[in-house]
Amino acid sequence: MNKQKIKSKVLDLSLLEGNFEKKELNQLLVQWISQQINQCKIDRWAAWERNHQVDTTAFDLQIEKLREQRTIIESYLSGIEPTSKDKIAAQINVQLKA
Repeated sequence: MNKQKIKSKVLDLSLLEGNFEKKELNQLLVQWISQQINQCKIDRWAAWERNHQVDTTAFDLQIEKLREQRTIIESYLSGIEPTSKDKIAAQINVQLKA
């Protein structure tokens, strides 16, 4: 399941691959994005604590982008009907670049 290819300073990972129930997949993805949103809020707060004049626009834009992604995922999953015994095929890949 976890394939790793390290080329120079690039790491490709297959984090998740399989068939999932719609509810399970929705919960997994929505919780993951919600955690990212919360981390952005914490980072924004920490930056503000260090400097009350800090421009939080970048944090706000990232939070809005994540919220949009969460909405897209929720809309997509609510609009599809699972096939083959109520399972949805999913694959999540990550590429890290240094």
